[in-house]
Amino acid sequence: MGSDTAEPRPALTKPSPADEERAESLLRQYMVLSRRGDVSASHKLLQEAISIAPGSSAVILTHAEDL
Repeated sequence: MGSDTAEPRPALTKPSPADEERAESLLRQYMVLSRRGDVSASHKLLQEAISIAPGSSAVILTHAEDL
C-alpha cells in the first residue's frame, strides 16, 4: 500500500495555564470577527489558537463548531 506521508498533527496534551489563557483570548477575538463576517481573519485566529493549545477543550470545541 502507499506510504504514510500525512503531515503530523499536534499532540492533544493539556496546555499550560498561560497557553490556555492566550488561546481563549484568541478564540474570543475569533468569535467577534466571525460574527462580523470576516472569515479570513477569524480563521487565522482559530488556527493560531489551535497551534498554541491544541489540547484545550475550548479550542477543540470551537474548531469542531467551525467545521
